[in-house]
Amino acid sequence: MTVCAALLNAQPVLQFATHAPAVGTSYTLRYSAYVSPGNSGAGQTWNLGALTTDSTAIIALVSPGGTPDGTYFPASTVAQTGQEAIMYFRAASDGVYFAGSTAAGTRIVNSDQGLYLPFPCTMGTTWTDQESANFESDEYSVARHTSITAQADGYGQALLPTGMVSDVLRVHWQATTVDSVGFLVFTSVQDNYLYYSANVSYPVAQLVHTAVTFMGSTIVTEYAQWVGDLSTGTQDDATADASLTVYPVPADESITIEDAGTHAPLAQLLVLDNAGRTVRQLPTGARDGQRIIMNVRGLRPDSYTLVAVDQRGGRRSRRIIVQ
Repeated sequence: MTVCAALLNAQPVLQFATHAPAVGTSYTLRYSAYVSPGNSGAGQTWNLGALTTDSTAIIALVSPGGTPDGTYFPASTVAQTGQEAIMYFRAASDGVYFAGSTAAGTRIVNSDQGLYLPFPCTMGTTWTDQESANFESDEYSVARHTSITAQADGYGQALLPTGMVSDVLRVHWQATTVDSVGFLVFTSVQDNYLYYSANVSYPVAQLVHTAVTFMGSTIVTEYAQWVGDLSTGTQDDATADASLTVYPVPADESITIEDAGTHAPLAQLLVLDNAGRTVRQLPTGARDGQRIIMNVRGLRPDSYTLVAVDQRGGRRSRRIIVQ
């Protein structure tokens, strides 16, 4: 079973072109009780089918300048809204950094931004980083320091309640945050698992375990969050979204992509190899109406995945063959 999963699921490579958070992305996040994260290693099948939907949130990635406190985060490239806090991130060619947050009148601007996801990232990638901030909360001055340790510890496929997601990379992300308020110290330890699909910029599922300790007393919180409305993995023509037509198959010089226009306008086209690496990309400003011609000359003969990204961050994929 493990051998079959390893053969059918390529080892994904997360990189800037496909996994950097981008303005215009939106999706529905579902919350559930915590489930077992499963094992690490290659060729895994993570069974997350017991996830439920206790509540939902609409997550939207917007321009930081369009948020009330965006001017306090000049280095950020995107702001995530839809939850209790607005989170500010800086997406760079070498990874995604956490710039800070605002919530309930408390503004936290990180003077030292922590690395949340490096690029490229594949199984075996490990990283450590530090994060620091000084802020005011309820008229108290707080000094915050966070130590991050993380590893991409496995790949395979993940079973969600809505079906199987292939080509998934799991990140085991841990962080210890110490908040000092005078002589008082609050310690928060996070031990999270994030499951990334090769063709979706945000985690398809995340398991969150947090332990907060204050004056010898520890409170543990566990929950899961996941995304059900996915167009992920490699699709055969029989099951792929019919609104996206690609021909000829096989191709030798170029492919033609026709979009029926039933989704948001396209923003980008990506060609991924079987390891999830982007080998060709095209902004769709070069299109003629709903028809786009993409050059595939120079690609070695093989099968690839074409990913069409729309202006809301939605992704549709089709299998293509270059001869």
